[in-house]
Amino acid sequence: MTPPTTTYTSTFAESDAQGRREWIAALDTIESLHPRAVIAGHQRAGRHDGPEIIEETRQYIRDFDRIAETAGTARDLYDEVLALYPNRINPNALWISANTVKPQTPPPATAVNPRWND
Repeated sequence: MTPPTTTYTSTFAESDAQGRREWIAALDTIESLHPRAVIAGHQRAGRHDGPEIIEETRQYIRDFDRIAETAGTARDLYDEVLALYPNRINPNALWISANTVKPQTPPPATAVNPRWND
């Protein structure tokens, strides 16, 4: 299942490992079309809509998967990904993804930060 929004510049959608592999395959397909502009479904206002968004999204997914392999808990996964991507919006989406891969409650305070809608 490919997520409805194929590229993100600031958030991460909840999906299982197979869904993330399919997401990367969809990004590969988009890249093969050599687009001049790529408009992410979730991004900060004023962000450039260039094709570099494809690789940024692909790298974010790969980093999430790489960290998930060694993270002991959802909190570890969340903290390590957030450390790599401190300026991403919607840390709640990252928490949902981390908690799906490594179930744990309650969410860290940063996951419910009001700036998640920035």
